[in-house]
Amino acid sequence: MPTQEERLAAVERAVMDINHNETILLGMAVKYEELLREIRAMLAQMVGHLGEHDRRFDAHDKRFDAHDKRFDAHDKRFDAHDKRFDEHDKRFDRLEALLMQVLARLPEPS
Repeated sequence: MPTQEERLAAVERAVMDINHNETILLGMAVKYEELLREIRAMLAQMVGHLGEHDRRFDAHDKRFDAHDKRFDAHDKRFDAHDKRFDEHDKRFDRLEALLMQVLARLPEPS
């Protein structure tokens, strides 16, 4: 059986180990707290950047909407031009047919 001095030495070693481990844990806790502050600061900065990007995307969306409206107006104008070209094609077809009839009635050159 260990003597009282050996038992006291073992308890002192255990207390020293506990103090040592507690010091290490305290240092780790302080370091984690510092890291957490840095992470929170970075996160706040990122949130600010995201807000700025959202505003910029909203501005771009408005510009794209304006461009879409202009493209729609151009599409309508192109559709009107296509319709007129179709009418001209039909008229030219009628004139060509009429010209062919006139040419068919002319005498052959001798």
